[in-house]
Amino acid sequence: MKQILDFTQDINVDIEINKNRDLDATLHCVYVDGEGVENNFEFAEYTTALLQVKKSADSDVVALALSTIAGSIQLLPEGRIRFRLKPEEVNVRAGKYVYDLYLFNSTYKKRQFMSGNFIIKDTVTN
Repeated sequence: MKQILDFTQDINVDIEINKNRDLDATLHCVYVDGEGVENNFEFAEYTTALLQVKKSADSDVVALALSTIAGSIQLLPEGRIRFRLKPEEVNVRAGKYVYDLYLFNSTYKKRQFMSGNFIIKDTVTN
C-alpha cells in the first residue's frame, strides 16, 4: 500500500526509531499535481537539510540534530531522502519528542518541509 503525502507544503509525519539500533531509512516523497499525476519531489534545487528534535514544540533546546552537513541526511534523486544514524549518535533518552525538517537553498532560506512526533524506543541489545 502506498501513502501519498502532499509534499508541496509542510506535512506531518511521525518518525519512530530504536535507540540501540542503526537508523537507515529512506522516505520516498511523492506529490500529486493538479492533473492527478504522481511526481517525485525534487531535492536537486536544495543545498541543505536540517532535522531538529526537541522535547516539545515550544522548547529552544535541540535534543538531537540530523543534517546533510553532518552526513546523517542525504537528499537523493527521484524524490528520496535518506536518514542515517549510528546508535551512539542517539545520545538522548528514549521517549516522545517533536521534530521539524527544514530545507535550504538560495530562494528558501529556511523552508519547513516536514514535522511531527519523533519517538525513540528503548530497545534491548543482545
